[in-house]
Order: sequence, then structure tokens, then C-alpha cells
Amino acid sequence: MNIFSRLYWFFSLYTDPVEKKMARFLLEVDRAASPGLLGQKLMRLLQEDTIRFNLYQEWKFKGYRHLRKSRRKKLYRNADKLKAAFLSFYADHQETILVSPSLAATRHSVEKQKYVACLMHFLSPRHHYEYLESAAFSRLLRDPNQEKLIGDCNQICTLYLAMYAWRFPIEDWNIKLLPGHVCLHWGGIDIECTNATVHNYAESKVQPVPEMITTNILDVSEAKQKQFKISPKNFALGAKFVYQISSNRPIAEQNLKAAYHNLAIEALNEHSFKTAAHYFGQAKEPDQVQSVWRQAVQYYLDQQNFSTALRYAKQSTDRELAKIVIKNQAYSFLKKKNYEPALRKFRAIHDQAGQKAVQQQQLFDLNQQVKHCKTIADFRTKKTILKTMRSVAYQAHNHDVLK
Repeated sequence: MNIFSRLYWFFSLYTDPVEKKMARFLLEVDRAASPGLLGQKLMRLLQEDTIRFNLYQEWKFKGYRHLRKSRRKKLYRNADKLKAAFLSFYADHQETILVSPSLAATRHSVEKQKYVACLMHFLSPRHHYEYLESAAFSRLLRDPNQEKLIGDCNQICTLYLAMYAWRFPIEDWNIKLLPGHVCLHWGGIDIECTNATVHNYAESKVQPVPEMITTNILDVSEAKQKQFKISPKNFALGAKFVYQISSNRPIAEQNLKAAYHNLAIEALNEHSFKTAAHYFGQAKEPDQVQSVWRQAVQYYLDQQNFSTALRYAKQSTDRELAKIVIKNQAYSFLKKKNYEPALRKFRAIHDQAGQKAVQQQQLFDLNQQVKHCKTIADFRTKKTILKTMRSVAYQAHNHDVLK
């Protein structure tokens, strides 16, 4: 790696080209790519580096503070040590490892059977693995020659997939989602990764490998790990990713609705009313959409921006909102003694009381201009004002002034 490349990755948000590729892939989810195409691309990325993908999604969607860039780089180096340790173990034991009858009965080749047998032996609780509920994936990325690899069922299953992909196609595997639990399915048998044993969960449906990633995203975070606040946009991106990939549509849809709701609230707090209405619409909350238009109208009324307030009022199903805006604008004109536009606005909404208020105020102001006139000559100098008074009085049916 030359100096320019090192400088680039030093200032980049990503640790290396692989991580950047994964970040770009997640952006494709936001561009509404087809679920089938996303699934295919995800499988290629998982084959290339499941560990990097899963660690990056924990950083992006769970917000673990310890997964800052420098820490991720260290964990990737730990993953390389883990890979070297396991492949060395496999090279030393592939000919002598005991393949159980269950593994031997699978449709896979003898080479793959020996590899999985070594994998189960290496990651068994008797050797390098220790179970901890809701543990972060990063706890598994350690040097196995120095300390135990710690993880829950989701994370250890993910590590099995990652380590298998170092040598063979990851699509050899499936997963099974059990109540509060997950296991792997390989060649017709179920492998309980938490204790490296073979089971038969006949009642559970076989799911494709990408379901493992969506399960990790939806899984609860480790309580001991400090987290930064996930931005609504990242939360929505994760929810949309799960919705596109996962077969568990009820939970995925619920998460997606919550994500859109949070985005709408964020936009509303920033007075981005169109954006807020859009996301409330995506969350299928029509009442909230109408609430957005009302808040937008009030916000722009407070700023005396009547044209914008009226534009938002027309978006609402409440026809009274537009009348409220026009009425407020009319009173604003009246306050400034712009009587003609004030009168036009009140007439537009058929507000008789408002029209009368304008006419009375205008007559009062006109009267103030002629009240000091004593002689006919004085009144002749105010001829235009008197004509205006007569016209306004006639419209207002003010017979006292007409007399």
C-alpha cells in the first residue's frame, strides 16, 4: 500500500475497500433495489467476508461505541489471527478428526464433512468458545490462543458461516429460527452451534443464509456495551434492509413503520414539513400527516408567511385551515390599515363580521381626517375623502354616516 493509499484510508470513514463496498451495498437498499437482487449481492459479500459485514452492521445499526474505526481495524486483525489459528488446526487434524455418523450421512463431500467436524471441535465449549447471551459479535473476534471466544447463538452461528466461507461456498448452509434461538442447517442436519452438537428441529422452517444477518440486526444489543444514539436515517436504513431481505414480514414491517415514524419526527423537529408528511405516509399514519399540515400552517402563520401557510393548508383535508390562513392575513392587512386587500380577503371567505370590522375601522380613520372641518370651504378640500366615506358607508349600510 503506497503513501497516497494509506493517507486516503486514514481520513476515510471506512477501514479498507471491503468495508467501503459493504457501505455502498447498504445504500442500494435505500434506492429500493429488488429483494432478489439484494439477496444475491448480500450472499456475494458474505462469501467474501462475513466477519467484516456483520461487524460493520453492528457499528452502523447498533451503535456500539467500541466499534469506532481504529477498533474495527484491530478486530479485523484479530479475525486474521483466528483464521490462521483455525486453518492451522484444520491442516493438522483433517485426516485424524472423527466425523460423526450424522455428518457422514449428509450429502456433502468427505472434505466438507471433515472441515465442519474440525469447525465444531474448534468452536466447542470445551475448547475455544464460551456462550454469553446477547453478547456483541466483537467478543468472538479474539486470538483463540490467548482467550475464549464469547458470543450468543446468533453470533456463533454467524462465525460458523464466516469460517466455513474461508474454504467453501456459504450457500451450503441454511438457518432455522426457533423461539428465542437460532441454529444452523447443513446437509439435512441441524447444528446447535452453542454446544457443537447435532440436533433435529423438525418443527422449524429452513431459512436462507441472509436471514442470519437480519436476525442479528433485529437482535437485542449487549447491555454492557456503551452505545451512541442511532440516527433515524440509519435506523430506517436497517429496518428497510431487514424488510427487503427477511421472510419475517410482520416484525420487519413493524420495525420499518417505527423507523419511518422516527424519521418523520426528526423532520418535524427541523420544520421540514413535507418530509415529515412523506414519512408519516410511509408509516401509514394518516392522522399524523394531517397533524403535520396543521403544525406547518401554525408555524408559518407565526412568521406572518401567509402564502406558505396557505400552500400547506391546501394539502390538508381540513378545509377550514385555508379559511383560517386567509382570515389571519386579512386581519394583518387591517392592522396595517390596508383596507382594500383586507376587505377582499374577508369577502373571499364570506366573513361578514370581518368585513364589518374593516369598514368600521376605515370609516373611523376617514372621519378622523375630516373632523376638524368647520366650513363648506374646509369640506371642499376633503372632497375625495368624503366620497370614499360615502362609498364605504353605503357598502356597510351605515345610515348615520350617509345622513
